[in-house]
Amino acid sequence: MDLSLLCSLREGFSNVILESMASGRPLVASNVGGNPEAIVEGVTGLLFEPQKPDELAAKIILLLKDKELRERMGRAARERAATLFSRNQMVKDYQEIYEQLLRAKEVTATHAMTVA
Repeated sequence: MDLSLLCSLREGFSNVILESMASGRPLVASNVGGNPEAIVEGVTGLLFEPQKPDELAAKIILLLKDKELRERMGRAARERAATLFSRNQMVKDYQEIYEQLLRAKEVTATHAMTVA
């Protein structure tokens, strides 16, 4: 497989993108939902406007004709997936959220005691 495609008209945050990135494949994806959050345009893949098949085709052809660009984007995609979207990063992010909530709860409890 040389590249991945995601041609959705609507999307949340697609696991297909993360799986493609983790396997070192550049993506061509519609510019909807969470796709632009995951894909760095021109670095890890290419985005196209939905319902614009000529734009989609041009981006696919660009990547298919340029092996060096595909490989560079694939490496960048894999690095981005490992850095931002790995299981370890997810656990770290959740831990940070929980710690922020606990600190906020402590501040609220301390404030309530000083007001009372």
